[in-house]
Amino acid sequence: MRHYYLNPNGDLILAGAQNATNGNIGIGTTDTKGYKLAVNGDAIFTKIKVKSYTAWPDYVFEEHYQLLSLLELEQFVKENKHLPDMPAAEEVKREGMDVEEMNRKLLQKVEELTLYIIDLGNRVKSLESQRR
Repeated sequence: MRHYYLNPNGDLILAGAQNATNGNIGIGTTDTKGYKLAVNGDAIFTKIKVKSYTAWPDYVFEEHYQLLSLLELEQFVKENKHLPDMPAAEEVKREGMDVEEMNRKLLQKVEELTLYIIDLGNRVKSLESQRR
């Protein structure tokens, strides 16, 4: 029994069936859901590179960028149980996660945290100088 199929349309199906179309590759699955590569199971890589097609979050450091106040942020987290602009756990469970988008959003949150820390540090310095 062959464990691969090469269809006339260019599809290569590994351990799947002969019904994929459009040059897609399925590993351990018969349904690529339109993705060029669909893997049903674990995968390991020594390196992966994802191209970003959207703005990288350095815009957080521009003067016009509006951080939420700490009070607004606290209220949002209490109400929504996740950070602003981040998907809720149920959404990720239901729809999955785009690695490039999540890395971008995580960097945005790190950069926002950096701005909050800088602001808090400046407030501490100001309070210390007022005590003297």
